[in-house]
Amino acid sequence: MTMVRPIPSLPQLHVDLDALLENFRWFERQAPNSAISCALKANAYGLGIKKVAPALQAAGCDIFFVAHICEGEELREILGKNPIIYVLHGLLTHEAETLLNHDLRPVLNTHQQMDVWRKQGKGQPAALHIDTGINRLGIAFDELETINSSDLNLCLIMSHLACAAEPAHPLNAQQLQRFTKVIQHFPGIAASFCNSAGTLLGSEYQFDLARIGIGLFGTLALEAELGTPTMTPVARLLAPIVQLKTLHKGQQVGYGATFEADRTMQVAVLAYGYADGLPRTIGPDTKGWFKGASVPLLGRVSMDLIVVDLSQLDQQPQVGEHIEFMGHDLEPFADSCGAEPYEILTSISPRVQRIYQGEAA
Repeated sequence: MTMVRPIPSLPQLHVDLDALLENFRWFERQAPNSAISCALKANAYGLGIKKVAPALQAAGCDIFFVAHICEGEELREILGKNPIIYVLHGLLTHEAETLLNHDLRPVLNTHQQMDVWRKQGKGQPAALHIDTGINRLGIAFDELETINSSDLNLCLIMSHLACAAEPAHPLNAQQLQRFTKVIQHFPGIAASFCNSAGTLLGSEYQFDLARIGIGLFGTLALEAELGTPTMTPVARLLAPIVQLKTLHKGQQVGYGATFEADRTMQVAVLAYGYADGLPRTIGPDTKGWFKGASVPLLGRVSMDLIVVDLSQLDQQPQVGEHIEFMGHDLEPFADSCGAEPYEILTSISPRVQRIYQGEAA
């Protein structure tokens, strides 16, 4: 079902929550001996945490990850007291009280964070992040012997794969070897290593808890070696046509007049621009779709508008109808914009109306 009435003049992001849950269950089948947690950073990758999180909770997910404490506060308010919520960025000195008040578990990334939680965490659980090769957050692997975990209630040891989408990359095996040594250093504590793509590297990468993010939303952005998993598309972006025009030979389109018609063309002006999250880096292969037929984008992306070529369509659309972007073509669309699927989803602005569909809605 559709939960809200669409606003015709706005771009719309249609989110199929049933498809989301199909992907969640797909990962459960890929890692049957691991718990599946969901990373819902950045407003559930742009799809809307207020609808996405309860759907996943109802499907059986009870462990979640966010990046910032404020995201954890919001998620706790949405989901209630039962789920476990980890904050990946850990904490600063003055943030322990906020974590405790909202029953949030910090992921401790430095010796300093460990000291703060030891002094202020009141014995509450925390995760420990060891950097095994990505060189972002986490205590360096070569400092493993210096870690003092006394007086800390560690409930999870984790690391993060740098090249999981590239199965042949030698860093995967190197990180796995290091992480195996890490968990031997902390016997009896649950371990988490793999992200969405990492679940496909083999059972030896999966450990106790898998952290699924982008895979929930129907794409993994994998290298060819991993094949094409049967993910279910979750989001479709629909841009409304606000004007139809005839473009004559020699006329230009948009700022900078970067496109000039070489013939008479039928074009549509769409209410969709960079303020909605459409990258200005679109390339010549960027296109939308109308009833299965492609419509190329013409000229530069404006803040609120874009123009597409309708000349090759057998059936001309009308004002108020929509041109579809993303959907089953999220990865090619992202490629044509010089971006990753992560960037496309998380860049969709609040102005784009979210429409939720499916029984889970």
